[in-house]
Amino acid sequence: MVTKAKQTRQGKAVWCALCAIAITLAPLLGAVFTSPLAAVTAQADEPGTQAVEPIDYKPKLYKMLGYNKQIDTSEDEIRMDFVLRVAHGQINTNAADNTKGEIASCATGVSPTGRSCGLKLMYDKHGTSSGGLDELKYISTMAGGLATAVGAAKWAKNVADSYTIHSLIQNGAYDYLSISIEGDAVYDNGPDKTVLGGVTIQQYIYAEVKAPGATSFTGSRVDSPYVTNIAANYPAKLYNGSCDSSGCNGPRAFVGYDGIPAMTGGGQPNWGMVTDNGLAIGSFSLGDGWAPPKTFFTYWYNPSGSYPCSRVSDYYFQWLALKNGKDWVPVSDLTPKAQPVWQVSRNGDPTSGLYGVNVNGAFNSPALLDQHIISLQGPLGTPSPAQLADGSINFKKAKDTQGLDGYFKLVTWPVTTNADGSTTGCATPANKSVYNPLTDYPNGVTEGMTSSEIDSIISTGWTIDTAYYKYTLPVVDPPVITTPADNAYSPTTHPTIEGTGIPGHIVYLYAEDPSKPIVSGNPDDPDTRGRYVGQATVDGNGHWSIVDNDNAVSNGQVRYHAWQTEQDSGSEIASIFSIIQTVKFGVDPAPVVNPAITVPHTKRAENGQLQAGAKVHISGTAVPYVAGDTLKVYASHATAGNVAAIASTPPSESDLIGECTQTLSAAGSQNWACDVSPSYFLDQAASGETYLFRAKLVNTAGVESGFSTDTTVVTVDMTSTQLAILDTSDFETLRGTGYRLPTGSAGDTAATITVKWPDNSQSTTTVDGDGTWSVAVPSGMTTSGTVYVTADDTQTNEAGWVSRYLDVSPPVKSLPFTGDHSSTVPIVAGIVAALLTIGFGIYLYIGYAMKQGKAGNDP
Repeated sequence: MVTKAKQTRQGKAVWCALCAIAITLAPLLGAVFTSPLAAVTAQADEPGTQAVEPIDYKPKLYKMLGYNKQIDTSEDEIRMDFVLRVAHGQINTNAADNTKGEIASCATGVSPTGRSCGLKLMYDKHGTSSGGLDELKYISTMAGGLATAVGAAKWAKNVADSYTIHSLIQNGAYDYLSISIEGDAVYDNGPDKTVLGGVTIQQYIYAEVKAPGATSFTGSRVDSPYVTNIAANYPAKLYNGSCDSSGCNGPRAFVGYDGIPAMTGGGQPNWGMVTDNGLAIGSFSLGDGWAPPKTFFTYWYNPSGSYPCSRVSDYYFQWLALKNGKDWVPVSDLTPKAQPVWQVSRNGDPTSGLYGVNVNGAFNSPALLDQHIISLQGPLGTPSPAQLADGSINFKKAKDTQGLDGYFKLVTWPVTTNADGSTTGCATPANKSVYNPLTDYPNGVTEGMTSSEIDSIISTGWTIDTAYYKYTLPVVDPPVITTPADNAYSPTTHPTIEGTGIPGHIVYLYAEDPSKPIVSGNPDDPDTRGRYVGQATVDGNGHWSIVDNDNAVSNGQVRYHAWQTEQDSGSEIASIFSIIQTVKFGVDPAPVVNPAITVPHTKRAENGQLQAGAKVHISGTAVPYVAGDTLKVYASHATAGNVAAIASTPPSESDLIGECTQTLSAAGSQNWACDVSPSYFLDQAASGETYLFRAKLVNTAGVESGFSTDTTVVTVDMTSTQLAILDTSDFETLRGTGYRLPTGSAGDTAATITVKWPDNSQSTTTVDGDGTWSVAVPSGMTTSGTVYVTADDTQTNEAGWVSRYLDVSPPVKSLPFTGDHSSTVPIVAGIVAALLTIGFGIYLYIGYAMKQGKAGNDP
């Protein structure tokens, strides 16, 4: 039967539950609507709004390392070093070269192409958008993925339109190829001579790859999913082939071509020189890192000297190198500052006549100090630490000293005067960047300069020579997922995945698709890398976080992994994937309450009270997924008859046992216990003393487990039977009451009453249903005195003793002969007979005595 009080309590339970939900959600809603997201925290796209990020098969320029941007229409070459990004496995760098028309080896299922398998490099040597395309031939300098001395020699002897791949670096889903190209340039020969610094024109140098599964190239000159103009953002400065009184585009440096000048090996080793594994060429056989003498040169000239600022008598040069993939720094072991070359003017065409480099070339010979020599680069004309006196350069030493990336380029700047040697008008703000670029920076690039200053200085020079020594594109380390820990349970189904990375980089997070598990050996496979979760920029402290908003994640586990990219000049390089991190989901399992709850009981030694410090001990087990879960225990009034109904309804907050609320400091299976003051239950005794105990876990995100499911009803009875002995005129029976506080209701009908009689004998009985008890005075009881009564209920609560004086003498009911009480006639008759007998005896005795006296016999 549901009482009005119970209905009221259940109503309060519903309102309390709603209040609890509102209180729980309030801070969360407040955070959503009032707190701005941190710049580095990303909310993942809604599920289904973004597909798995596909592999980009379009070749992409990652970084332009160096190129000959000034083109002389009289005769010049395209020279370029760059890093090209392609899909991993697209290019076979070990394909045979085709400098003599051999067929390159190709991957299975792909037809031969006559070039490095999978890559075609084409260019328009006329510098137009509509001319024919010339294809560069592939010269292999690598074997088994490494540069070789034999390959280096082949490249050094090259005089044809060719390219080589120096290295392949795999990062994530992509391969990064460092490439050098050499090609004849026959650009338009009619640029305006008066444009100082040359006429800017677009260049067209295409990289093309095959589509996946395709057996041929498209040959397209238009950017497409498989074709890229790598020179799109790197125009050329076109110089007219001659100068006259009308003007000149400015002084120019000669890059060299074919066998002009006749360098070591007879080809063009001054561009993209490979020193990784030594070089055996001509009379030189050098070890790792060494470039032989007569490998690099510079030569500045003017076609005519009949106009102002036409004389180039001196120049500067400086070796610069890449560090950390993006910083250009002076090579401290070669040219810590720009080196000047002071010499006699050599105006004229460098390719013919007395002033041609064939006769007066800029060779690396210490015997020709006045002829554009670049061998002695140290202070006061002494060799630099990474150079020998004959001009040989040790790039390995230069790299190791500074921790460089392994790419070097020699940049040179002219010193221009008038024909008479004066500098009037040759260093004005309008023209100094062409005629005298180092006017404001006489030491060239130096340590401590800003990147903008360095870029400005390099842009005014001419990159004329380049070299490689085991060039490594700085690998972007994968990000680290720090939270949640591997195999940890997430307290929410929309977890925040956090970690560390490189400040400024972009982290991309993926979650495993259970139907297509991540392949540990190939996590970049676009078909198995997983569901794209979201991306975030790593903040200045190296931290990132991304929320997984996929509503399908509710139970089980999800494996996450991430990679990060570096943004650089509109290009990017990706790291490999991070270690896979498993996150488990699901509501914490309900804890267990041990139904054998320890309840203290009253003791006679305590006068029917609980002992001091008595506690109700409640215990159980729990298996929280993560540390920090809160355990809550509830006690709801229930009986065997309504326990099913009570168990199907969550307890109200008024049933919460505050003393049992506790934080579990560890994850995993564990015991829990709490000691509760008896007052918690005694204060509720009026509503009953039988309870259904339940417990739940609440994690740090406020997500609750279910309630424990045990439906054992536990009696928490800590009240002794209250006894009283009733007044009675019947000396044959002892009577009293046994009732309960605080209700005053009838006592436990099964409570045992113990009576201790004055003669120390005992009698027992039980409390009747109406709360009374009675016990007969033992037959033959003749001793009056104090009688003591106590009680023991079924829960082993012991009552204190109550007492009363007991007089066993029967009370007088009526006087003799005062009434016709048949029941007293025999007694009265007996008494009368006895009295008559005694009186008669006395009479006889007196008569006898008197007779003796008269006869003369008295004492």
